[in-house]
Amino acid sequence: MNKSRKSEGVLTGGFSQVFIQKVQDAVNFEEIVSRYTSLRRRGSRLLGLCPFHAEKTPSFSVDPDRGLFYCFGCGKGGNIFTFLMEKESISFPEAVAQLAKEAGIPIPRREISSSKEQYLDELYKANEFALKLFRSYLDKGVGEKARKYLKERGLSDTTIKEFYLGYVPQRWDSLYSAVSKAGLKLDPFLKTGLLRKKESGGCYDSYRGRIMFPILNPSKRVVAFAGREFDKQEEGAKYINSPESPIYQKNRVVYGIWSTMNHIRKDKNVILVEGYTDLLALWQAGIKNVTASCGTAFTEQQANFIRRYSTDAIILFDGDEAGLNATMRTIPILLSAGINVKCLRLPPEEDPASFIANEGVEKLNGILETAPGWFELVYDMTCQKYEPTNPDDKVRIVYELTKYFTSISDNLKLRVYVHKLSSSLLLPEELIVNEIEKKKKKSISPMTIEDSQEKFAFNQQQKNELEFISLLIHENAYIKKLDLRECRVLFINYPGILINIEDLFGERGKIEFSDLSNSIIDSKVRGFITEKMFKFKNMSTDEYFKGLINKLFSLKLKREISRLTEKLRIAEKNSDNSEAAELNKQIVNLQQKRRESFNVN
Repeated sequence: MNKSRKSEGVLTGGFSQVFIQKVQDAVNFEEIVSRYTSLRRRGSRLLGLCPFHAEKTPSFSVDPDRGLFYCFGCGKGGNIFTFLMEKESISFPEAVAQLAKEAGIPIPRREISSSKEQYLDELYKANEFALKLFRSYLDKGVGEKARKYLKERGLSDTTIKEFYLGYVPQRWDSLYSAVSKAGLKLDPFLKTGLLRKKESGGCYDSYRGRIMFPILNPSKRVVAFAGREFDKQEEGAKYINSPESPIYQKNRVVYGIWSTMNHIRKDKNVILVEGYTDLLALWQAGIKNVTASCGTAFTEQQANFIRRYSTDAIILFDGDEAGLNATMRTIPILLSAGINVKCLRLPPEEDPASFIANEGVEKLNGILETAPGWFELVYDMTCQKYEPTNPDDKVRIVYELTKYFTSISDNLKLRVYVHKLSSSLLLPEELIVNEIEKKKKKSISPMTIEDSQEKFAFNQQQKNELEFISLLIHENAYIKKLDLRECRVLFINYPGILINIEDLFGERGKIEFSDLSNSIIDSKVRGFITEKMFKFKNMSTDEYFKGLINKLFSLKLKREISRLTEKLRIAEKNSDNSEAAELNKQIVNLQQKRRESFNVN
């Protein structure tokens, strides 16, 4: 019994299976997946374009009854939790917690269930230790200049505390000394980039004389820092950001989301800004449905992250040329994520924070309410380069605009924009549609459904083992017909999955794919099993199962024959006739067994 509990803890990331099942039952699989791709019903399944790879013909399938998804093109597959793990690059516990929050289910305290989780927890705790230290420095006399600077930027004490701003003194060992004094391990601080090693031994602080902006995830755990230079004492870049680590991938995180996500959901709209202080200025002025990229160009992963909270966005970047260029780059990324986009261009000399300071929040709110759609901005900017009445320039305008159109997967929405461009240029819609199709063909991945046989690249033994596992999950009755302990000898690649099935079935009397999907780290293994689950659903599998056991048994005997044949070669080389005769006898017996059936009652 203890063994089963231990197994279950590892499989469920420290949550009880009852809790995980409760979350899975509470969420709408179709609604979650539809945030990333449009789905259409075909019989009992839902089909759509794969959100994991570019394709023209839908090969992505969802079985809401069994809670499975699978792409017959790229091979991604699993359940609702692994879908979010793959799409958002988050851990299983984070996926469970995210869905539980959306469903309004209280999240119980969980026990860390693996050495990997313990290691990640150490990294989080290192960041949290640094956060408390940096905040304490800001409140002390040593932080006086930093406090003065923040007040000059118009930030209140409430905003500073809400976003955990801190300060690190102009010393080489502020953090290092505190860590040493507390007797903490140095490795987590080195891994998160807070400390660096000296060539002569020991460590030194990565941040000195900077205002510290901590970056938290939606669970309010500190994943990284951005240190801002403010009084010209520290040489180098304006911002120094944490390096990537096991808990921080900068292209997948957005700033401020831990405080703003509920406001974004409530307002059903997100305002996207470029800088940390821009976000703080808007928040303080009462505009709280806002987020910002973390010191990097906006990415597809960040767009997908934002889409969890809203399908409508307003881009509010700096008004200068760099801000405009960033806006133009960001529009297709948001469109690809299925987000409706509006753009508000500020005067060239303004950024969001300065606009509020100079013009007031009421004026900003007013122009936010009337922000034009992305099409108007892109069309106007393009027409500043080309003359829309000139035939050659009309072609150039179409070329420019269709670059954005290819990012739109919703056909109805796409046709609306095609109609707008067609009307503006007095061109037939089909000409524009043809250009879109050409561009899409050039950008489509060569992966097709026909490639599915090659996408996994498993050998025959691996395929047989995974098919065997898939059939046990598909039809639990097979588990009752076999002694899984005896079946382990047939496995050489995935005996651990078989043991998990044995333990969980022994405890609960049933096993579903969702019980195992979360614990299978290798996405190709998970994808292969999911593919088989889809295929087995509409076929009679009894004879197939018997044949599969025969194959596994035959391959086991083949391995044993190969081992004995090598021993026979050595015996003959050494003229050990007695040993050679015995080995020959064993090989003949095994060859006979290979010709016999391995029956299942």
